[in-house]
Formats: sequence, C-alpha cells, structure tokens
Amino acid sequence: MAGRSVWAFTPAFRQLWNAAEKNRPAAVDLLTDNPLTPEKRLLQFRQLQKGGATAVTLFDVGRLPEGDDWRYTQDVVSKSGVNPLRGLGPLLKEPFVDVSRLYHCPAGHTGITVTALGRRYAGNPKISPACGELHHLAILAHAAGLDVTAVIVAAGAVPALQPEEFLAA
Repeated sequence: MAGRSVWAFTPAFRQLWNAAEKNRPAAVDLLTDNPLTPEKRLLQFRQLQKGGATAVTLFDVGRLPEGDDWRYTQDVVSKSGVNPLRGLGPLLKEPFVDVSRLYHCPAGHTGITVTALGRRYAGNPKISPACGELHHLAILAHAAGLDVTAVIVAAGAVPALQPEEFLAA
C-alpha cells in the first residue's frame, strides 16, 4: 500500500489506551470517540483521502486465542443487522460497494475472522466485545476509497502496544 497510512481507534480501544496513560500517537488522524452519523464518518474518511491518505489501520479490543496479544482481521461475519451504507447512496461513487475483500492482511501474517454482533449484545459478560463498530468503520473507509487494515488487540496487551509497528506492515 503506497501513500500515507492513518490510524483510527474505536471507543473501546481508546478507553484502554487512555487508562494506560499513553500519549496520543502523532499518526492518529481519526478518533472515533465522538458519535457521528455514518454520513459524517464517510465524509471524514474522504477528507483523509483528499489529504493524501490511501490506507487506514483500525484498532479495536477483542477476545483472542490464548497467547495472542494482537491479530490482524481478515474477515468479519456481521450479525449486527445494520448496514452503515444504508441511505448513503447519493454519496457513494458506486451503487454497490463490494466488501468481499474488505480487509488487508499483510503478507506473512495470518488474520482472524471476527464476528460483529451489534448493540443487542452490548454488556453481556459471556460475549467478548463485539467488533461491530470496527466493521462499520471499515466499510465506511472502504467506501471512501481507502485500503483497510484492522487490528484486534487483547485488552491486557493495550498498555504495551506500540502502534508504530503497524505502519511498516
């Protein structure tokens, strides 16, 4: 992926990042703490692209296999029942956005498939954090023309994470 790559943190990741008292990396161009409509988020991604960005790396927190601190996402099974592109037809360059190859997993890495469960599962202690927000951000970034890489990080690994590692991938 040539060009400038930007980062985005989901609110769950950002909360753990802040709790670890880490400074905001200079490369974080998009913070998702503020609730925006899908339309405004799509326009945000387009602004990043106009500023020279060609790719975005999204960070989220989730349950991972034993011993893994982080993994790239290769695919998502969406059970959220929500499409973030619904109603955005006039803003899209194409009438259909193909998300069959949504995620970029760098060579030499094995990605995982995660499940985006949606809001109805929020707060259920038996279910790991759903990656619904991550998946929606990925779809919107892709619709804006950016290449998407997604990283799922185990909650305990956030304080030691060095996001700079992912810029080279």
